[in-house]
Amino acid sequence: MMSGQLNLAHSGQTEFPAQLVQSAASEDPVTVVNLEGNAITVIPPTVASLRACLRVLNLKTNQLRELPPEIGALVNLEELDVCSLTHPCKPLGPYDPPLPTQP
Repeated sequence: MMSGQLNLAHSGQTEFPAQLVQSAASEDPVTVVNLEGNAITVIPPTVASLRACLRVLNLKTNQLRELPPEIGALVNLEELDVCSLTHPCKPLGPYDPPLPTQP
């Protein structure tokens, strides 16, 4: 992984890489992710933990059926590429972050 970048294009990925979520808490978080040409079917809700760092997310030619509402939490995301998905995605609705729990 180059500093701040993760390129797993055409690498046979079937799941969203767990190390991305873990990188959010590191001193050098991932800001650019290329997952083009894999077989990923689901983006987990934990993608929201990347809200402060992720700027580019390339999901071209994967097998996603929908994008989670948590994609809307990625406030610094400048580029989201979902072109040429195997399955058409459902439209995104508004992201409503969870309310804080009372102690």
